[in-house]
Amino acid sequence: MHPFAEHLPITRIVASSGPVTLRVPDQVELAAYATELAAGGLDDDHTRATLQWQPATPALAASQTIGHVSEAFTRGPGPRWLIPLFVFVEGRPIGRQDLGATPDDPRLRTAFTASVLLNTHRGLGFGTHARACVLEVAWALGVERATTAWNTDNAASSRVSAKLGYVTNGVEWWWDPRAGREIEICRAYTTEEQFRAAWSGEVKVVGVDDDVRTWLS
Repeated sequence: MHPFAEHLPITRIVASSGPVTLRVPDQVELAAYATELAAGGLDDDHTRATLQWQPATPALAASQTIGHVSEAFTRGPGPRWLIPLFVFVEGRPIGRQDLGATPDDPRLRTAFTASVLLNTHRGLGFGTHARACVLEVAWALGVERATTAWNTDNAASSRVSAKLGYVTNGVEWWWDPRAGREIEICRAYTTEEQFRAAWSGEVKVVGVDDDVRTWLS
């Protein structure tokens, strides 16, 4: 059990599919993941553009990720909620899978996801299982639409989204300050109906209860 489980309901959420478990990390696990980032674990242009996150150095990637999770903990309940789920394989954190909402999303019943895996764990199917897990969490929370986005030349993200029933619905542009150029981002969304029609894998979700729903609202 997460050490904050009694006081922070979102830390009780656990989803699993195949080799992947999705949950909020504890402090030791977050530190281990940050160490991987500081060693260059996310040195990847696609990642920076897809997340619209551009740390100048691996050390900043590590510290900013710790800050991101800490901010989600302290943000508290409200319409701009964020659940900082991490991807675990064999007990080791290998990536991040955020689930969150903007101020209008509670009325629209829409949430966004943003995901990333360490360079050493891509191309092995973990990303598909992780996204399936976060979508099942979203449906359990009452979300009707889940949105995502990726760099238009990121074929891996496009394939994962297609496997899970996403439909593209336009593009937007982001200025990458490191590359000094604009990046075209593909937007997409899926619904529970689209997801179930596209993907038949099993996902187990526990911990999404009335306490969690109250905290998010």
